[in-house]
Amino acid sequence: TRDYDGTPLVGEFTWNEGILDSHTVVVEEPVSITNKGETVNVAQFMVVDADGVDVTEKYYDVIEVEEGTLTINPLKVTVEIVGNFYHSPYTGTVRTASGYEVAGISSELYTLDDFVFSGKAEASGTECSGFYYMMGLKAEQFTNNNENFDVTFDVTDGFVHVYYDPEFAPKP
Repeated sequence: TRDYDGTPLVGEFTWNEGILDSHTVVVEEPVSITNKGETVNVAQFMVVDADGVDVTEKYYDVIEVEEGTLTINPLKVTVEIVGNFYHSPYTGTVRTASGYEVAGISSELYTLDDFVFSGKAEASGTECSGFYYMMGLKAEQFTNNNENFDVTFDVTDGFVHVYYDPEFAPKP
């Protein structure tokens, strides 16, 4: 068992005593898994003598196969999203901030193609009201679409801030 890392997890096997020193256990095709999930690990093998001759049948009475399990868990990832913002003096016109930036992703295996945004990343405001016009960005608006990752979206909302500055205020 391990977390996803983009590489195959290959099944291993061991054997107890009972194989002659001059004989070797050869795995014909090891079981592997690369993506999130679970698979049964039963090695297809044979026992060969020093000359490479298959002698597996000599061990049928002593070989007991126990299956194992190979498991890939999703990798925990944090994606930091920051909404864009706009600070502007009051001019009587609408000011708008739109979009967001991905400020960081905790694993280089996770890419921008691995999630989607389903919302509106926009805030607008005109009045110098003493508060911020917020976008309303939320983690719930971002959806992971790659099952190899367990993703947390850390979202900072975007905004427009209109402030009063006598130099830019409209003249009567």
